[in-house]
Amino acid sequence: MPQDDELISSWLDRTARFYNQSLGDLLCTTRRSRQQVHLANIDIGKPRAALLPIANLLGVRIEQLEKQTISFAFPWSTKIVARGIYISIGQTQPNLRYAACYHCLEQQKIDHGFSWLRREWVIASRTVCSVHHVMLQEGQGTVIVHPAWRTYLRNHCRAGKSVCAMYPSILGGVPSTRPAAGEGLIDRLHRRTILVQDTLLAAAALGKKARGGSDLDDLAYVVGDLLWAFTRADRHFDDRLVYEAFSSPRLETDWLLGQRRRPGPIDFTFLHVDERHSMLATVALLTGDQVFRESFYHLPCGWQDILATFYRRLKDSDRDEFAGRQRHWPPVFQVDGVGAGAEV
Repeated sequence: MPQDDELISSWLDRTARFYNQSLGDLLCTTRRSRQQVHLANIDIGKPRAALLPIANLLGVRIEQLEKQTISFAFPWSTKIVARGIYISIGQTQPNLRYAACYHCLEQQKIDHGFSWLRREWVIASRTVCSVHHVMLQEGQGTVIVHPAWRTYLRNHCRAGKSVCAMYPSILGGVPSTRPAAGEGLIDRLHRRTILVQDTLLAAAALGKKARGGSDLDDLAYVVGDLLWAFTRADRHFDDRLVYEAFSSPRLETDWLLGQRRRPGPIDFTFLHVDERHSMLATVALLTGDQVFRESFYHLPCGWQDILATFYRRLKDSDRDEFAGRQRHWPPVFQVDGVGAGAEV
């Protein structure tokens, strides 16, 4: 049986491995071709008809299977799940981007004898594990493993049979290209990022951003607008996003930024987990304590300087949209002389 927070595709993968099959071979027993069984539809739970052959395969009622879907557990999240860019032939929507915390996977295996993928890990704004304060790792299909196990599992390919299969991404064995930063600073940043992510998810669950509510409600409102601005096209450089003007040299190298460079606007939910994390962590820095923020930048950067940079980088139509959003921000994030119609 599945775990309470487990994705259906993870449950299917564990079932296939129990019978020494691949997930694709198992899905073929539904009397559909592999191209016709889409894990994204199954995990999200829409359309409902996609669940029927899986329910028959597993020998459970479709109502029971529905309770494992993202749309049942988080009905507010179906439009903010992380997705791939490309749509395969015959699909109506892109595949999900599967990610996991490798510490959680190891802990699950210690406690239960196997590991599984949690539904929460496919939500676009969740990029840091709230338990272990580490970045999630993205993989293909349904094995993300702890870095210490990579070489061992590569040499002993059958050693991880009881681990939920999440095949490592192309960069899985490549040394990190992120510049080194103090561990204390990174841990503090991850904790701040978790706060930002939790406020975004709480606001999404309410169905709208609260205005004039708690400090966390106000933070969610501002964070969402800054993320939107990050994904817009830079008015001075057609091949890059506004986000690049705010990227910290302590978090990303120029080489890595160049590899990711693309014209905007883009959809935040279609980005790789590393890119989404960089944007969320940067928003966490920008909306946090100035002294801590300046630990990640070479120059002083007050809130007025931050807003002025947004207005310099956004194109005219996006600048107007940003100004309209800014009018609804709480007073603590307002700055006289920087906003709609201001010369910056």
